[in-house]
Amino acid sequence: MLEDLKRRGVEDVLFFCVDGLKGFKEVIADVYPQSIVQRCMVHMVRSSTRFVKDKDIKAVCADLRKIYTSATMRKVTKAKGAWTDEKALTKQLFLALTTNEKSWKRQAFNWKTVQKELMEQFGERFSKWIDS
Repeated sequence: MLEDLKRRGVEDVLFFCVDGLKGFKEVIADVYPQSIVQRCMVHMVRSSTRFVKDKDIKAVCADLRKIYTSATMRKVTKAKGAWTDEKALTKQLFLALTTNEKSWKRQAFNWKTVQKELMEQFGERFSKWIDS
């Protein structure tokens, strides 16, 4: 599938959001070596509910949904105690902004700053796709 995307003209991908399928991360690294791979939120929630009693799953999922669909950046960062590195935090904030921006009637909060940071992180890989 990734080779087909590349043949059809997808030159670069900054982020991939994938399930926990074994080996997928390695395949992505072979086809798009500069891409960052992140685990899908739905799959992370499903994995975490393995440790929850059956009677509590609906309530836990409802609470988690409030966290990952919230409109403020504080709720996004408050829900997670720590990140593996700065890249992980940047990815989480970027994805939260991108997801929430679709439902906002105004431009994403501090989007110019986010764009600047993405430009610093990815340089030409990011800037060539942005309208000036």
